[in-house]
Amino acid sequence: MDSSQGAWFQEVQSLGLNYRMSDLLARLGSNQIRRIAKFRSQRAKVFAEYGRELASTHGVTLPHSDEDSKPMWHLYPVRVEPVDRRRIFDGLTAAGILVQVNYIPVNSHPYFRSIGYDPNSTPRAKEFYDGEISLPMFAGLRHADIKRICRELKVLVPNGNPGHPSNVF
Repeated sequence: MDSSQGAWFQEVQSLGLNYRMSDLLARLGSNQIRRIAKFRSQRAKVFAEYGRELASTHGVTLPHSDEDSKPMWHLYPVRVEPVDRRRIFDGLTAAGILVQVNYIPVNSHPYFRSIGYDPNSTPRAKEFYDGEISLPMFAGLRHADIKRICRELKVLVPNGNPGHPSNVF
């Protein structure tokens, strides 16, 4: 630090983030914490309904949850064959379904490659990413919407008609 500039002087020495929260966001968060049990319960129901709707869909790998865990599902990440992902993603989007692709491996980002991370050093992460599509997941997702999302997905997945139960990850 260059103290000749004055006591106010500061400079960024490395990449980082500012995690300070505004008062408004803190108040909103405090209110949401009071409702966390309800949110978790509603999301667990959505998770279970997706599982029932897609369980016998050949070509779709479903997420797995151990019975003794209580996750707060914020995504419903399914996996499809990588060669089909773009077409399925675009088809769901065209049907008005807001899907996402999540979990790009960190070592695949340009910044991390530039500081020496090898994008080939995590083959399982790449394998997961290459076939992942996140279906809509939120506490208020309605039964009719889940059925429509699953129906559209089944139409787009090759051999997506009911068949053998899918693997889970």
